[in-house]
Amino acid sequence: MDDSGSVVKNVQIDGLVVLKMVKHCEEDSGGPELVQGVLLGLVVGETLEVTNCFPFPRTSDTSDFDEVAYQMDMMRSLRHVNIDHLHVGWYQSSNHGNFINRTFFDSQFSYQSAIEESVLLIYDPLKTSQGSLSLKVFRLTKKMMEMYNSRQFNLDVVKKEGLGFEGMYEEVPVHIKNSPLTSLLTLKLNKENPTPERVEYLNL
Repeated sequence: MDDSGSVVKNVQIDGLVVLKMVKHCEEDSGGPELVQGVLLGLVVGETLEVTNCFPFPRTSDTSDFDEVAYQMDMMRSLRHVNIDHLHVGWYQSSNHGNFINRTFFDSQFSYQSAIEESVLLIYDPLKTSQGSLSLKVFRLTKKMMEMYNSRQFNLDVVKKEGLGFEGMYEEVPVHIKNSPLTSLLTLKLNKENPTPERVEYLNL
């Protein structure tokens, strides 16, 4: 095992999951609010396979929406129809990679503390609109998790430890897996509708 202590070396995400996630981000990304959702799947060796996802509904600040209860209800429903329901992380929209903040660290620490293999998948709609699908996966490093566990995460400690961003989180390689049917459909759509200079993925 490397210095990061990561139990996940690769992430494989189903093509239909990408479409669902991107569709959610594009349809609900109104204003400065972030769009977020849950990733579901399973762990095979050192590979995290993301096989499904579902969105967090948009709520107002005054709403009494119970996020935990919502997640449990959704996963219970998926389990009843024999769909992979292991909670393996979360996804979030982010323009130009502006997601590194205290909320990110707090949320990912909670996820990794509960389920060690948990990841955060970042989708950048602005970069994607320029012609290249932008998906990146991140995890907190072992050192960062230990610092959080000791409740010593603050600016002074970070400076003392000489901990840069690269020591706080790690990027995990990600690739998209399409089923034969999805690949055939994509090929057919590409032939019928060649990709324009400015890509609008969800118009397929």
